[in-house]
Amino acid sequence: MRTGRSVSILAFLVTAFVSSSQVSGLADSGIRKGVPAYPGLVTHTQPDGTVLKVRQYGDEAYHWMETDDGYPIKLNEATGFYEYLRLNKDGAFEPAGLIVGRDNPAAAGLGKRARESQIVIEGKRRLRESKLRPPDGQMPKPLVFPTSGIVPILVLLVNYSDTTPTVSPQSLTDIINSLNPTTPSVRQYYREVSYGQLDIQARVVPQWLTVARLRADYGRNDPRTGDDLTTGPPTLLRDALDALWVTSPPLVASWYQQNFPTTGTLGPTIVIHAGGGEEFSGNPNDIWSHYSSLNQPYAVDSSSPSIPRLGISVQEYIMVPELLQGQITTIGVLVHEMGHGFGLPDLHDTISNIAVVGDWCLMCSGSWNGLRRPGNSPAHPCAWAKMQLGWMTATAGDGRLILAPRPSDFVLPAEVPIAGALGSVRRINMGRNPNSSLEYLLLESRQGIGFDRSLPGYGLLVWHIDDRIGTWRIQDGVTLANNDVNAISRWGRPRVALLQADGRTDLEDSVNQGDGADPFPGTSGNKELGPWSDYDGNYYIPNTNSYMGIYDDIGDTNIWIRNIAYTSPTLTFSVRFYPNLYISNATQIVLPTSATRFVTFSNGTARRFLAPGDPISYTTFIWNRENNYPNTMYCEDAPAAWLEFWACRTNLTFDYLALPSKRTGTIALANNQVFSTTGPLSSIPDGSYILTMALDRPNEVRESTEKDNRLWPLSQKFLVLRPETNADLVVENFSFSPQLVHNGDPIAFSGRVANRGTERSGPFWIEFWGSPNAADKYYPTLEFYLCNSIYISNLQPGGFWDLSNSPRTLSVPPYVTTCTMSVLCYADRSDQVNEKNETNNYQVVGPVGFSTAPTTYTEPASLAPVTPLVVKEESPRSMVVVADPGRLAALPDLTVRSSTVTATGLAPPSSLQINMTVANIGGTTAPASWTRVRLSTDKAASADDYVWISGAYVPALPAGAAYSSWATLGPPALTSTTLYMLTECDAFGNVAESNEKNNFFLAGMVINGVDLALDSFTYTEMQARTAASLNTRFSEPRSSVTLTARVANRGILPASRQFWLEFWGSRCGGLTLDCQLFTSRFIPALGPLSSYDIFDVWPLGSVTEGRYTVTAVVDRLQDVAEVFEANNRWPVPDKRLTELRPVRAANLQVVQFQFPDSIGRNRVIKWNGSIINSGDEYSGPFWIEFWASYPKALATMDFMLCDSILIETLRPGQQVFLLPYQRILYNNVPTGTFTVFCVVDRLDGVSEWNETDNFKSVSGVKITP
Repeated sequence: MRTGRSVSILAFLVTAFVSSSQVSGLADSGIRKGVPAYPGLVTHTQPDGTVLKVRQYGDEAYHWMETDDGYPIKLNEATGFYEYLRLNKDGAFEPAGLIVGRDNPAAAGLGKRARESQIVIEGKRRLRESKLRPPDGQMPKPLVFPTSGIVPILVLLVNYSDTTPTVSPQSLTDIINSLNPTTPSVRQYYREVSYGQLDIQARVVPQWLTVARLRADYGRNDPRTGDDLTTGPPTLLRDALDALWVTSPPLVASWYQQNFPTTGTLGPTIVIHAGGGEEFSGNPNDIWSHYSSLNQPYAVDSSSPSIPRLGISVQEYIMVPELLQGQITTIGVLVHEMGHGFGLPDLHDTISNIAVVGDWCLMCSGSWNGLRRPGNSPAHPCAWAKMQLGWMTATAGDGRLILAPRPSDFVLPAEVPIAGALGSVRRINMGRNPNSSLEYLLLESRQGIGFDRSLPGYGLLVWHIDDRIGTWRIQDGVTLANNDVNAISRWGRPRVALLQADGRTDLEDSVNQGDGADPFPGTSGNKELGPWSDYDGNYYIPNTNSYMGIYDDIGDTNIWIRNIAYTSPTLTFSVRFYPNLYISNATQIVLPTSATRFVTFSNGTARRFLAPGDPISYTTFIWNRENNYPNTMYCEDAPAAWLEFWACRTNLTFDYLALPSKRTGTIALANNQVFSTTGPLSSIPDGSYILTMALDRPNEVRESTEKDNRLWPLSQKFLVLRPETNADLVVENFSFSPQLVHNGDPIAFSGRVANRGTERSGPFWIEFWGSPNAADKYYPTLEFYLCNSIYISNLQPGGFWDLSNSPRTLSVPPYVTTCTMSVLCYADRSDQVNEKNETNNYQVVGPVGFSTAPTTYTEPASLAPVTPLVVKEESPRSMVVVADPGRLAALPDLTVRSSTVTATGLAPPSSLQINMTVANIGGTTAPASWTRVRLSTDKAASADDYVWISGAYVPALPAGAAYSSWATLGPPALTSTTLYMLTECDAFGNVAESNEKNNFFLAGMVINGVDLALDSFTYTEMQARTAASLNTRFSEPRSSVTLTARVANRGILPASRQFWLEFWGSRCGGLTLDCQLFTSRFIPALGPLSSYDIFDVWPLGSVTEGRYTVTAVVDRLQDVAEVFEANNRWPVPDKRLTELRPVRAANLQVVQFQFPDSIGRNRVIKWNGSIINSGDEYSGPFWIEFWASYPKALATMDFMLCDSILIETLRPGQQVFLLPYQRILYNNVPTGTFTVFCVVDRLDGVSEWNETDNFKSVSGVKITP
């Protein structure tokens, strides 16, 4: 590197002039904007030789340093050592007296990442600003550099009196003016980023100008604020201009006359000073690179009275260093400061030093981007910055389309290509007035081409712009107001924000300066974003919401950017404004009336009811328009969708289709379609229902929101009753194959569904369900569909459907894990056929192995179908073996005639008694022998059997004689399981017998544990009433019902704890437990092989109206550990109980409900809300429940979140608040994002007319592990 020449001509004049001048007042500071600190680590060496790696934060106005492990430090200029800092009582840094690299900061109690308080920072900034302002308080309005055409710039090279420059003027000229691609230059950079509109042509003064003062005189920091002294850099500018005027007046004159003859200025001026800049070095005596506009123009030609004046001044200047890392400077800092000269603000948070846009923009840390050295390949200005300078536009018709709410602007689905590396941007306005919208999205293609080749990633950048933030603007060639457009700490949000594709806020949180997961799809693979809304439960992060509601439906803009794909140099994506279908509140429903269709209750009140086939008339309007949220701008035409009418037991379920569905046509924006017709009521189970209209429930139409696709047009429930039929559907001989099945595999059934009644069935469905419970241990449940159902239009008496005629393909939900299941075949689960007996409508087989993975194996031919399972305890039986008649008279023949196990006491503690009878059926006397009792797992004697009784003595037995004995003993020392008792006579071979094959007796099953079971259960309605027109019996709450039950413990261990006997109503023949019909009963502890009888009269509880299979359940809460639980339930066959209720004047209502945005499992839920009884009667007891819905178009109650809250009663007008009732989120709930509901009286214990206000929801709740 050549060393530049230092000019000393007339040095005595310069020195004399400077020394006689006062630094303060020679040049006023005015506006000053500096580059952000270099974000990487920089090496420093302590005076004792210790090498440090430190990182600097902040900008020219406020900055600090940290060690690489996070401790704040500062250079002690007196000693030359870097020392640790601590916070004083005022929240300001002060020296801790500890040397970095020598002392232990942790041992001294110093904290990492310490920051001065915001009050201290703001105070320093205010002091700095007061020093920069002129006496009149009015900051200058700097002229902006021209942004197009040829821009001449004068560059001064300035050496301090105590330094020696190391870079030649020609080398510095090259990094500014060169067009050689191998030498990145300022000229090349601005030609590229302006798309050829701007050409920088600099005149670099061909020699270094030496000023009289020391480097520290100009660069020293103000100890009060930590930034450069406000007078230092302007004085350096003045001294450099004086030196230039004294040494080269012809150069100044020619430059002025050639380029700015009418302006009175030298135009844009750059000062390159010797040495480095504080933004990289951290040296408090270095000048922090910056752009500045002086409060008053400085007269260039006033320094020498002997030279005629030309009236030339300088007001705007840029000051940058000669060196970076000890080598020639790179262009990053210089082009950043020139960006200020063109009028651009800083886009980091200039108050709190937050990155905000990071490496993605020149006006932030992107100025430091480089391939081998920092700043040798600075980022382009972001799309917003280019648009401010006129280098990039986004107007219709020029290839950079504004996606505004006009169909002519795009074709849907809009596949919008952005091809090429440069000038690619799309603008999407937010709000109802897109032509004047100040809030919008900019979609920018950023690729690794040109100076952008050092970006942290490539793809689509989505910028969220809010031009309402800050007061900065360029107007009439000057820059107005403050450098705070991205000051999140001041405005609450930035003007220019990058929506980071990975959903993180690393830039705002200062985690990094940008990474490959910020663009779409980038390394995160994210290919879409949309609103934060209730549409499909995606709750996009980031999202396209307006700042008016960034995580709220109020901010929903209906902007959807999808199918983002990037293959250099082309980026494609779809922009959609989805339609919004909804059902008008003006819908009218007319129910039929009949003089004979009513039921009368014991209190004298009556209720009308409907029957299947009754005509229901309606008129409704289906609209497509985006009228829900103030920030939405447009929606597309909506294709055809289904309109359904459901009879629902609660607001949040879809139970039965009540009327024939209707199909809409295509509905254009702001248009509607009218349906006005009459439909017959479907055959649905007896009970009261909320009429629910659902639009596009199958989710065929992608909509902006579906919250308004559900309407409850009637505030009151309607009652449905049906006459009983004598049809009886039965599942017979069901089997399933194969035994191991993968998702997507073909599956086959055998068996049949028959009608064993005396009337035709009418239509029904045959369904196939999976149950995770082992059918030989637990009662099966209906967990999920396995495949498509089979529709049967009718079965005549004696008719059947052969299941082998209906092969299917396994299709289980994605949340089902690989496991072993039981399989159920269920006929008419939805109860379209009104049968007396529903306990034979299903059959269970298993176990079956399920895998959610696709098939990766060949099914072995040897696997047999899975056949029906019958859960029962086996009765004692003998093995009958015929003796050899030739030996009968000559020898004895011993056999076990009987063997049983009994209990010697009913309550624990109790013992077991083994009873044995051995007979001699031979022809001669059998000598004395021994009897042994084994316990086997496989019903056959083997060496690994457990010997329960090793030997019971049997005396000599004459022919035809028998001997009975017993033994008292405890349970076997084995784990709880099912065993088989084998009793063996002549166990030691003492008797020579004619037949040895009949010496074993299989006594039956022995349950080595507790096995609670119901031996019997029945009920009798004592006060049933009749709906006369249908001859249908029903009971009402508080009516008397006689219950008779026997609860047994069939195991040989005692049930040492009390347990509950419950009485449930089941809509599915005992498979489901839907509501408790009667008060539960505590059963005392039961000894082994004992029972407990119940015979009592119970009052019927107040539950959801309907028809139930009454089902007794033992120990549902599993207080007792049992070997079997499948026999803990007894559904009464051949009859069902119908409960109807008079309507009361209570009305429960969820007034408000608030739930945490995010919560972890097993954590206390901090909720709020209230429930009121707005009716005229006491409510009676009810439950408050909390449910969640999996992401779906129309939310339903999918799983409970926590224990419910029991409210004994609410008087009219009384309100109960949720806050005092703390609950803990269940530890087994799924994780993800859900809609959460507060639901009141889901079990319908309170008979209300209006149940449409019994719930409220909160969307977008995150449940974490």
